[in-house]
Amino acid sequence: MKKTKLTIVEKTPAIFNCVACACPSVFETNRGTYMIVGKELNQKEISKEIKDKIGTGETGIEVPRELVASIKL
Repeated sequence: MKKTKLTIVEKTPAIFNCVACACPSVFETNRGTYMIVGKELNQKEISKEIKDKIGTGETGIEVPRELVASIKL
């Protein structure tokens, strides 16, 4: 089976756009998923309950509430 190359389209609301790196961002993929860029949480910051929900190859990230609330899909 041939793998489809991942393509993304930025959906980040304009109020969150910045010139430098390290800005929370939202992207829509051609796989029917979203990619969210944010601050990776330190393992000490994540409760056991949440750690149990993070699978192999996954990580917990943090983004401002306003970012999610202002996404227009």
